Amino acid sequence: MADRISNLPDPILCDILSFLPTKLAVSTTVLSHRWKSLHLHLPTLYFEDETFQHFKSFIRFLSTKFYSREITVPIHSFTFKRDSSFRNQRIVNIILIWIFERLRLDNLRFLEIAFHENLNARLPKHISCKNLQVLKLNYVIMTDINISTELDFEFRFDFPLLKVLHWNTVKFPTPDSFLKFMSSCPILEELHACNSRITSVEDESNENFKLFPNLKTARIFDNNVPITVLSEVQSLHLELNMNWIRCKQLPLFRRLVNIDIIYYNELLEGPLKWLLQLLQHCLILQNFTIQYYVDHQSELVGDYWIDPPTVPQCLSSQLKTFFLGGYGGNENEFQFVRYIMQNSKVLQTMTIESNPLVEINIKHQMLMKLSSTTMTSTTCKLLFD
Repeated sequence: MADRISNLPDPILCDILSFLPTKLAVSTTVLSHRWKSLHLHLPTLYFEDETFQHFKSFIRFLSTKFYSREITVPIHSFTFKRDSSFRNQRIVNIILIWIFERLRLDNLRFLEIAFHENLNARLPKHISCKNLQVLKLNYVIMTDINISTELDFEFRFDFPLLKVLHWNTVKFPTPDSFLKFMSSCPILEELHACNSRITSVEDESNENFKLFPNLKTARIFDNNVPITVLSEVQSLHLELNMNWIRCKQLPLFRRLVNIDIIYYNELLEGPLKWLLQLLQHCLILQNFTIQYYVDHQSELVGDYWIDPPTVPQCLSSQLKTFFLGGYGGNENEFQFVRYIMQNSKVLQTMTIESNPLVEINIKHQMLMKLSSTTMTSTTCKLLFD
């Protein structure tokens, strides 16, 4: 039978091999002489430690196969994931030096570096990838590898074309380095931020913090991200924190259509007032979701509801769906829900999900009380669980 695949042009074969983990792609060299050097021209490199029996085998593979790679061959996508078997911090840092210095990153469009929580990777303090569009970091430290102190060095990041930025547990030495990292992405469209850590506790002003004018979606589980940089976002999922509740002046959200908020028992002070303030700063909000985890017997401390003198613009003309999860039925919660029901003129669906700790007879009383509330919207459906 004719080998039709081997007759394909090199670029097509390399694209096919790029869908495989790099170790598996390299194993195709045994097929024939035709495949022997194809792996040295792959535009996509994907390394994951679970594909190797032990750390030494990975180092041997890297040194024998890819130190011989032609440095002028462009790389469009690079993924390096370490789960549990790589425990030598020094060797891991050497690998990262190789990634940023040996490989040609000028044409890199996708970069993912993911490590286990017990071993943080250290990245250089100067990173420039002019064509990078997607960057994902997991358990990494933004600092030079060989420096004795992390506080006295200038940080420079440059990602002029970056559109997607995800991080989980990334450590920065100073607030300034964190701000510079975020400000290096002027056309960012998607931001997923979780648990950044800043070593220095010195107070750093956010006045020069650049906004993200093209931001479409954001998922924020990070106390260090100022809410002011999200003013142009269209869809926002966030875990509410005290830094945001204490924010004296919320930005005006001109393009925000969907918002999904989570908050927990320790944030009892002032959340309803903050939510109302948020509504007053959202011009075209259409879908509003709140999920909170509060003991149903707790009162919202210091948060007694008073109807504001003016109705937020989004309630009177934009809001279509409202979801409240964790509803405990105390007076402040009821007054907040009542206010939404009575002032949302185009509301189509209001969904109330009760706290699972609430007894069934109490749930029935909640439903009766909500059902007796007059709705402004004549087409709205009330769904209660």
